[in-house]
Amino acid sequence: MCSSRRIRAAREFVAEHSVGRRKANRAMGAVILHFVLGTLGCLAVFLVFIRLSGIGSFSAPFGLVFFGVVCAALAHYVSPWGTPAVIAIYALLSAHELRQERRAQKAERKNAA
Repeated sequence: MCSSRRIRAAREFVAEHSVGRRKANRAMGAVILHFVLGTLGCLAVFLVFIRLSGIGSFSAPFGLVFFGVVCAALAHYVSPWGTPAVIAIYALLSAHELRQERRAQKAERKNAA
């Protein structure tokens, strides 16, 4: 009788802890997914605005990895909606920077003429 109780207790212990492990694996999968989505989304935004600004050569920005880490952290601790929000904010900032750059170029042409 004693050994059957131990076996039952061991089975319950394993069952409880394996559920927690599955949840942790799902959470880690979500973190990795949001890291990849955030990094690739910001890379796409970067490439679009590089193309629009007409820059011929550039080096790969390491800052995009930072955006990926931010997306992963927000997805894990706050909400999965943090990833599209970060990408949208990055796109807005890039658009603002492009607009400033074009204004400066326009002013240079005006002054040169």
